[in-house]
Amino acid sequence: ALETGGLLPLNTGGGGLSEAYVHGFNLINEGVRQLRGTSTAQVPGASTCLVTAGEGVPTSALLLRS
Repeated sequence: ALETGGLLPLNTGGGGLSEAYVHGFNLINEGVRQLRGTSTAQVPGASTCLVTAGEGVPTSALLLRS
């Protein structure tokens, strides 16, 4: 279920490896791309995206809706 093409696609941007000190910013970019329909791993019909970020433990959350 948690895969590209599954019921709840997870981590479509590839994850947070090598993000330096912008923890989570690339995840926000991926969420916006999903809602715009411009992601390289596009989820068909994406209309809502939950982004969580933080070092080690998610300490922030952002809900994006189109």
